[in-house]
Amino acid sequence: MALTKTKIVPTDTVEHARQSFKEMLAKRCVLFVVLGNTPSAASLTSRADDAAGLPDELRWVVWAQQPADLMDEIKLLNESPPGFKDRIGAGKVAAFTTSFDHTILDAILIDEPISNVRVELAYEKAEAGG
Repeated sequence: MALTKTKIVPTDTVEHARQSFKEMLAKRCVLFVVLGNTPSAASLTSRADDAAGLPDELRWVVWAQQPADLMDEIKLLNESPPGFKDRIGAGKVAAFTTSFDHTILDAILIDEPISNVRVELAYEKAEAGG
């Protein structure tokens, strides 16, 4: 799996993970944030990376294999509609997308079927919102 548009969040320390996530938030781009270190998370990361396009396009993937390390940072993000951050904190979300201003605009739930169409829809919601 060649991940050309994916930033894998470091897992060595919480501080390193947070710093890496903050660096991605500093970019003017749409982020597709995958949560967890399971085979389904790896598959979703690969699909999102494929849909991210060319290196100069504004879609990027962040793979947070230890999502708990980033919860303080995720709680600081805006969300529309309200409730996405609660679901993320409860472990019910496999991935979410943020707009250019880093507002969470879509979330893919753990029990939701994952397809390339669903990944594209998540990107499009984020792009339309910011």
